[in-house]
Amino acid sequence: MKRLTIAVFWLACINLASTTCCTSAATLHFKIRGGVCGVVGAKSNGTGCKITICANGEALVGSYCGRAACDVFGCQCIRGCLQGSFASDFLKKNYIHGIELLGTEMSELCFLCQFIPRKLEVAIN
Repeated sequence: MKRLTIAVFWLACINLASTTCCTSAATLHFKIRGGVCGVVGAKSNGTGCKITICANGEALVGSYCGRAACDVFGCQCIRGCLQGSFASDFLKKNYIHGIELLGTEMSELCFLCQFIPRKLEVAIN
């Protein structure tokens, strides 16, 4: 049974090599006029606000940045990935709040990808 489970897992990984994955996100650190992070869906981090967003500039909802459900690797998302320019779109959508961007960190959302050999992970993403 263990061999079958491993075989199914690797076959799933190989199948992912030709698909688009929606696993990129950005964590923004910023200050907001009035200091209320929640008005844009962010949380206070002591020195300002912090939010993880998808490419469309909106807060990450769920595990990945697909337009609808994705598989466990963040690939084969129904209707594809959210598109946009991360921080630029976030600032445009929330310009009324007077946001001062302090920093941006890009991140990979695929937790399971750390267990996939690096060569295959590059093919997935």
